[in-house]
Amino acid sequence: MSTVHLDGEKFEELLRCLSILKDNCNDIDIREGIIRQRTNDNTTIFEIDMTPLLADLSIPLTTIKQKLDLFKMFTGQEVTIEVDDTSFKFTDQYSSVKFISPNLDFLDNKFIAQEDFENIFDTDEEDLILNCEISERISERMRIVAQVFNINTVCVTFDGNSAEISAGTQAKDQSANFLSGIVADREMQASSYLVIIPFIIDHDETINFKMYNCTDGESASNMSVNFFTSAISDIDIRVYSRSTLAEIENDEEE
Repeated sequence: MSTVHLDGEKFEELLRCLSILKDNCNDIDIREGIIRQRTNDNTTIFEIDMTPLLADLSIPLTTIKQKLDLFKMFTGQEVTIEVDDTSFKFTDQYSSVKFISPNLDFLDNKFIAQEDFENIFDTDEEDLILNCEISERISERMRIVAQVFNINTVCVTFDGNSAEISAGTQAKDQSANFLSGIVADREMQASSYLVIIPFIIDHDETINFKMYNCTDGESASNMSVNFFTSAISDIDIRVYSRSTLAEIENDEEE
């Protein structure tokens, strides 16, 4: 049996990290302290290093929304997590909750092995086209706009050496510009619609956002790999996605 002890502050950090995935994943598959899995819609991959909290514990969590409701009853308490070959248990000084470990083959969101992950995303710094920071203030604005506009993407537009991040409703009757005048790492005329999930997740301080022009496959010239890094306390969070990079033609007056 493997065991970790979390004080009230560390347990709150655990809940914050798990809550990031609750609206985008049915299950969470923690392997040796690491989360590396796709969202339900397969648009995004989350990689969260939970080892500062969970060491090398492996915990498969099905129906994560329901589990979080249960775990919240331990908020503010020192919590012990015990894991064996068939079950895992959360305990404080008053109560405990025990779960039989599910069959990993039936998880909706499965752990991605490092070797498989490296075959999915292959980036080179020479292919970097954008590198900027998204502050907590801007991230919160993006979250609010996404909710009010009922959208799940934002648009990154390149105009020469400059870029901007914006969003609009499907009917195009409302729009928002979050950041403009971002210095691009490559001069280009293009736009790309990115899933908004990585921009609006819970985090501390800033999100570092990078875009890379893909260099593999037949569609290399019009695809990008998008890489986001952030943290909750000392928990490193990385998010990856792909998007189409569409060239914008300049309308020249005759």
